[in-house]
Amino acid sequence: MCNSGSRHKGFTLVELVVVIAILGIVSAVIAPHFFDQNSYQERAFKDEFVAALRYAQKRAVASQCDIRVEVVSFGFVLYRHANLGSCGSVPATATVVTAPTGGPFRNDDSPVSLTPVTIVFDALGRARNGSYSVSDVANAAGLGVTIIGETGCVTQ
Repeated sequence: MCNSGSRHKGFTLVELVVVIAILGIVSAVIAPHFFDQNSYQERAFKDEFVAALRYAQKRAVASQCDIRVEVVSFGFVLYRHANLGSCGSVPATATVVTAPTGGPFRNDDSPVSLTPVTIVFDALGRARNGSYSVSDVANAAGLGVTIIGETGCVTQ
């Protein structure tokens, strides 16, 4: 015998189709944001650039020798003097700084076009421009990074 008072539990076909349609629309709108790597690459490059600037300033103070950060449109390179005897000369020669990982301290893979700039950190950690005068650097390389000239403080 069939009990006429019992109710079936579950979702109707219409309810399931509506939920699937809503999920499809939401995923079509939101999914491209998860797979777009440009913003992540830009942020990673900016963080690496800031870390390189801070490393250059600390290395200049520790070695008592100038460190030059050369920014070109596609990346940056850190330079030092070839020997400690030439530390007082301007600018730091074209010897590339060795990164803590062992290779040359450079990045040539910028995901954005950079504004070329030369920043020199002296033995006191101060930031100097290409003319070797102490100066603040605003919006370094077009990445929104600021360097305070007298202290060498790097901020984002």
